[in-house]
Amino acid sequence: MPFLISKFYYMKKVVFFICLVCILLSCKTTALQVANVAKSTISRPKSNMEFIGCKNISRSNFLLKGIGSELEYRNIASDTSILYRGIYSETELVTYQSQKRYVTYIDVNKHVYKQDDDVHSNGDMYVAGLVIGGLTAFTLVPVYVPLLCASQKNDCEITLNVEYTIVVYDNKSKRNVCTYPIIVDVKDLHTGKFAHKKTNQTEVNEHYRTILFNAILDEYAKAWDYVDTLPR
Repeated sequence: MPFLISKFYYMKKVVFFICLVCILLSCKTTALQVANVAKSTISRPKSNMEFIGCKNISRSNFLLKGIGSELEYRNIASDTSILYRGIYSETELVTYQSQKRYVTYIDVNKHVYKQDDDVHSNGDMYVAGLVIGGLTAFTLVPVYVPLLCASQKNDCEITLNVEYTIVVYDNKSKRNVCTYPIIVDVKDLHTGKFAHKKTNQTEVNEHYRTILFNAILDEYAKAWDYVDTLPR
């Protein structure tokens, strides 16, 4: 009988050790990587608008930073956003002295960009608790570290959810002549962690910045085309 008890005791140790190794191996996280996104090739023969900036968002927002330069590079609108300090409204633009007949800005209605490295932790904590709780009862030893570790998954959910409106104002008629909505709703589940020390966060941010810029350029091309049809 003592032999059987001793044998059972060591079997419990072996089972626990195997479970512990498996759980710890599952805890390993990796760097997050994203694929390259092709940049829009949209351009126009000459700019027919003046871009004065973005309303309802900081000028230093890194996702939108440089959109004026991009519009100027594509010959859609000349960029004077760095100089403009007025209010983005028809009332303000009535007195604004522009070198272009059309003045445009982006009205930011919604802007969400976030990375969630803990997207699965809560649900998995419950499942891990059931599994490891059973192991604890069987082995009669504490397993607090594996429990915490098993709750972590090697996933990251990145959300880009924006709603903008392109507004184009006509200096001749003294009114807004057109608006174009920009809606981007992306939610990606990636393998790897954004906060991992080997994740190239600049590369990840640039990936989503390119998605956003492509959407903006698509709608600005439509605005350019419409303005170009208006009587001179």
